[in-house]
This record gives sequence, structure tokens and C-alpha cells, in this order.
Amino acid sequence: MGSRLTVYQLVAQHLAQDEGLIDPDQDTRLTVAINAVWDIARKATLRRNTWNFATARVSLPALADPPAFGYGYQFTLPADFVRLADVDGPIPQARDWKMEGGKLLGNSTPLQILYVRDCTEVERWDDLFELALSYKVAELIAVQITGDANVKMECRQSFNDVFGDAQATDAQENPPQNFDDDPWTTARWGYGYSTYWPS
Repeated sequence: MGSRLTVYQLVAQHLAQDEGLIDPDQDTRLTVAINAVWDIARKATLRRNTWNFATARVSLPALADPPAFGYGYQFTLPADFVRLADVDGPIPQARDWKMEGGKLLGNSTPLQILYVRDCTEVERWDDLFELALSYKVAELIAVQITGDANVKMECRQSFNDVFGDAQATDAQENPPQNFDDDPWTTARWGYGYSTYWPS
């Protein structure tokens, strides 16, 4: 189980800072710098992937006022929304939506979505997410703490390496998705995506 302190200590290691961190809220130059970017770094790293640990399901009711044109309904996104992962339903419905102006527009209601939430409970975080986040934080504060732009670039490369591993591992923990038949495809070709087509 991870902790905020663990991530802070990882950041210190990435930047070769030996401050003996024992509390993420202690008043040091390093912790002040980390705290300044903590929220944006967390949200940015969450937004990069549809993390299993941060994915949630919700059924959105339509707002009373529809969009001016183009769609029949609009929906308010959850307060902890970071990224849309999927819209549930048959293919026509699941494809018929748009993000616009902080709202989700669609032509059916309620709209059932999977989304990445702003998961602030560190104990729920995947270990690879923690490691990736520590490199993202280190990248953002590297020049401020070390005065060396090369350290920033090294942290960025390490983030990309770890993130790639994390993304692949996260994806392997879910089975392949089965898609509902698309009426257009069925009418056009005589079979749908979910139909087995022998060779």
C-alpha cells in the first residue's frame, strides 16, 4: 500500500535530494515545491490513461435545457471527472456523443458512462501509477530544485518509460471488449462486430 510520503521520497531520490523526508507536510524547500504541483501532476497523470483503479461508472440524467442544436440532450459531468473512458450502450448510441463546453452532449438519456475520476485516495493507487507520478512531479520541479535542465529531461524520459509499462499492464488486466452489432454494418455486410466470421 502506497502513501503520499512514499511518492515524496521517490521525488527526492529522482532529484538526488537527501532531506530525510518524514512528513509530506514538513516545511522544506523540496516539500513546498512538490505541494505546489501535486494536484496538477496527479490530474495530468490520471488523464493520460484509463486507469483501472480510478475508473468509475455513473448514469447521467439529462439537464432540463437541451443544447441549442445538434443534440437532443446535455449532461453535467461528475465533479471528480478527469477523463471519459467509455459510453455504454449499442454502437449507434455509444458513438453519438460529444464533449463540449464542460458538458457531455448526446441523443439518448440517461447516458451511462465510464470515466476516470480524480482519485485522491493514495492507498487505492496502482504502484506503477505512483512511480509514474513521482517522475512527473520531479520533472515539473527539477529546474527549480536542482538548477539543471538535464535532470528535468531525464525525469521526463523516465516518466515516459514507466508510464508505458504502467499503461500496458493496466490494459492487460481487462478482457477484450465485445461490441454490440452496428445496424449499419449488419445491413451493409451481413454481420456485425460481435458475430464470429469463419475464415
